[in-house]
Amino acid sequence: NHVPETLEYNISSFVFRAQRPFHPRRLDKLLANGFDGVLRSKGVVWIAGIHESSFMWNQAGDAMGIEDGGAWLHGSEDPSNWPSDTPQEYRSAPYGDRRQELVFIGKNLKAAKVRKHLNQALVTDAEFEMGSEVWAKWSNPFRSAALSDKEKPAAKSEVVPRRKKKKPAAKSEVAPRRRKKKKPAAGSAVVEGTSPAGSKMC
Repeated sequence: NHVPETLEYNISSFVFRAQRPFHPRRLDKLLANGFDGVLRSKGVVWIAGIHESSFMWNQAGDAMGIEDGGAWLHGSEDPSNWPSDTPQEYRSAPYGDRRQELVFIGKNLKAAKVRKHLNQALVTDAEFEMGSEVWAKWSNPFRSAALSDKEKPAAKSEVVPRRKKKKPAAKSEVAPRRRKKKKPAAGSAVVEGTSPAGSKMC
């Protein structure tokens, strides 16, 4: 009688979906507080004020990250080129495929409480009616993560200092040494008018 680990350790999961953006400040606060009982969560998110880019939510334990997830289909691709399995609700929605779609896995997970906190971080009905132009004016701690490569400042190229070539040491002019005349060996002196053997010259 094997008991599934999900039951033995009280592991459960749920999916959170919404077709309105998170308010940037409320989302930032929510992430700072964390989620009780959540072991793992991941998915795609939509943050008000950042209209072109989606974000990838990735959390494991105490580690939490939100990174640029690329452009949404709506506004970047002609609807005729959207994947065939794109839900019809995204095709007809005013903001297209922009959405929240997050999976949460946890132990002793209080799904209703987590959902409540997530819903409270979304824009309200009144804020939703303001539209993307107003959202773009809000203070947004996530904006820097959405910069495209073109918007990011070009990295300064490091200039490697050139080493100065060492000049070869000047050769010291050495005066040519004069050869000393060899002195004749003792006893071999030649006397004028005599032969080397000492005989008189005729």
